[in-house]
Amino acid sequence: MDTNEQKLKDSLKEIIKSLMPTNSYVDFKNAVSSVIAMYKVNKEHDGGSAVNYDKIISLVREISYQSVVNKMADKNAEKLLVLNEDGSSTGEFFERKTVHNKKKLLWHREVAGIVLRENGTFAIITRSSEKSSYPGAKGLICGHVEGNSSCHEAVVAECSEEVGTLFAQEKFIRLMNPTKNEREDNKAFTTPYIVASQLKDGVFIYQEQEVDGMEWITVDKLRQYVSLSHNPATADMVIFKDNEFYRGLADSLELLFTLENWHDYLANGDYKTIHKHLGIVTPKNEVEFYESKEKMTAKPAVNTAQNDNNKSKK
Repeated sequence: MDTNEQKLKDSLKEIIKSLMPTNSYVDFKNAVSSVIAMYKVNKEHDGGSAVNYDKIISLVREISYQSVVNKMADKNAEKLLVLNEDGSSTGEFFERKTVHNKKKLLWHREVAGIVLRENGTFAIITRSSEKSSYPGAKGLICGHVEGNSSCHEAVVAECSEEVGTLFAQEKFIRLMNPTKNEREDNKAFTTPYIVASQLKDGVFIYQEQEVDGMEWITVDKLRQYVSLSHNPATADMVIFKDNEFYRGLADSLELLFTLENWHDYLANGDYKTIHKHLGIVTPKNEVEFYESKEKMTAKPAVNTAQNDNNKSKK
């Protein structure tokens, strides 16, 4: 199996894992069926031009139950790491219901996926009307970071699941440091990641049980939605809040757009240029992650001395 196939298989494994509420074999089979159905819809919608459907299905069927369960072996896999008010780890993990107990909300980790088009618009969702919290409200593609997962792992699974498109993990670039995103019912440090859209004509294939609709918005529109949170009559229409995170998100996106050819850098996963422009220091663990991905895709070095010898023999 070549490097690209292995990367694709690893991404599919992450998606299957994200769709499994437990590590039972029944949940594994259901998750596999969901992934196959999702790509079948993609293929039919694109007239057969979706990401090589037959290859996707072949790789999905190669993924074993045990390989996914091994990824779920972390005893805290379905729990959330609790943070201190300064964002540092407490080392403790709790169930979601405990973290979101309104009597004592606990700080935890979240990620947001900002899928960007070249014209500067990005995707937001309308939550399912069946959701218990914020039904029908507009918000970012956002989710928890569970167990010992990294933010990178969480954001690729969240976007792939909600937008219905495969994203390479190394193409996600952190837009901001983890930032306080506090609401009356939630205390999270949210890390937003940007990624170039791979969607043709901006068409979404999304999970209807999670999402009622999606749209592309501008930064100005984001600020308009944030302003709705000030009015009690419209506050429930949006998850956006006038807080440190959303103000920082709007400002960071506007700064990104001042970088000439920003979308090309994003599409190529050039985190160094983007982070330098944004004034972000890339943590050591992120540098190691990107470098490991670069080594996987690097072409073999050419042995010039051997080539010269070969030429001289001709």
